[in-house]
Amino acid sequence: MAGLALSGMNVLASTATKLLAVKTLSDAIEVNAGFTRSSFETLVGGSAKLSELGVKLAAETSQPLFGQLARRWSKATQPGR
Repeated sequence: MAGLALSGMNVLASTATKLLAVKTLSDAIEVNAGFTRSSFETLVGGSAKLSELGVKLAAETSQPLFGQLARRWSKATQPGR
């Protein structure tokens, strides 16, 4: 999470520096388009990483629960119980 925030802040700082050097409206539009593109790429990359972490967390969290469920299921399905 901190890495994603730092990446976003780096893009923002770079864009601010570029905007200070703008001399024409065309240059400003180009810098803004670059910032938008970079922000979108960062968002997509960050979303993929967060999704991956969520899946991993869900798998790790559910593993003990499924283990306990499997043990109880096997006891319940044994003949004579």
